[in-house]
Amino acid sequence: AWADSVVVEGYPQMYAVAVDVVYVLQLLYPIYSEVRDIVVAVMAQGLCGGCRAYWDFYNAIDWAGICLGISSTVLWFFLIQATQSEVLAQILGGDSMQLAPDIMSARVALMESIEVELVTISRLFYLMHMTMGLNALTIVMKLFKAFQANPRLAIVTDTLRQCASDIAHFSIVFLSVFIGFAAIGRILFGRDFIDFATLSSSTNTSFMCLMGFFDWYTTALEGTTGLQSGMPKVFLMIWFWSYNVAVLLVMLNMLMVIVLDYYIRLVAAFKGSPDTTTLWKQTRLWWQRRNETRRFIPLQRLGAALSHKDGPKVHQEQRVTESSLLAAFPNMSPEQAQWLLDWLGKGAAPEGI
Repeated sequence: AWADSVVVEGYPQMYAVAVDVVYVLQLLYPIYSEVRDIVVAVMAQGLCGGCRAYWDFYNAIDWAGICLGISSTVLWFFLIQATQSEVLAQILGGDSMQLAPDIMSARVALMESIEVELVTISRLFYLMHMTMGLNALTIVMKLFKAFQANPRLAIVTDTLRQCASDIAHFSIVFLSVFIGFAAIGRILFGRDFIDFATLSSSTNTSFMCLMGFFDWYTTALEGTTGLQSGMPKVFLMIWFWSYNVAVLLVMLNMLMVIVLDYYIRLVAAFKGSPDTTTLWKQTRLWWQRRNETRRFIPLQRLGAALSHKDGPKVHQEQRVTESSLLAAFPNMSPEQAQWLLDWLGKGAAPEGI
């Protein structure tokens, strides 16, 4: 038998309301940021071209996180409404943590209504937990997107991306051997160990062996007699040793070699690259640039205006100068025009922009 419980007071302390308000407000920034990126892409390449240029794996992850965050908020709102039901109020005394004194004399119809309300609340909690768990997964995926901003951090994510094909082919061989050993364990030792009673439990036990958990094996070898089913212990020893040698010592090390091979290549290429900025130096440069461009027209807006294909040409001159930028963008300050020329000049060829 099992029992489940639900919370009937969503905000026992008022500071929790402030935390939820902050959570809802922080959802607005990624919505604004993603909508802005869509508008910039559409302005630059048109509706179809902009949408194709915008949608990629990480932008899909961003929108998944936004949708899951909104879903969690909506589910929590419905939960608060459900916990304030008049039916539940009838079984609670003045203190919401205690049942009413006359609860044992409640009518059957009331108890059935209470059961329906509690089941509804329990299901809403389940759905909210699922959405929040998936939302946490999207946050982890967003971290991988953020790692692309720094070349040192991007080495790890680039390694995983480049070796994905080799790992996929290796996994076919690995799973064939792994599941084969799990099936052998189920056939030979299913009657003697609950760890091998089913194919799923045998698969789980085989994986746990790779993680170093095999107490069942050491316990089985303590006695001098065979297993209860009559299976000789030598078969168990042969299975355990061959499994660990083939899967743990050989195949998992092959997997490590595959990953390290790509990692070493990327590290070698990284050391020969001029962009080897550390994270803390990059943070300092970002803060410095942020202060320098605080009152400037955003670069995304300038890029969208310059690359807009459908409208009239914004920059009429063939050569970019301070005066041509000020003529093309009347709202641009002379400081921003000079800053842009200096910034572009750092990466431009010696003969000019």
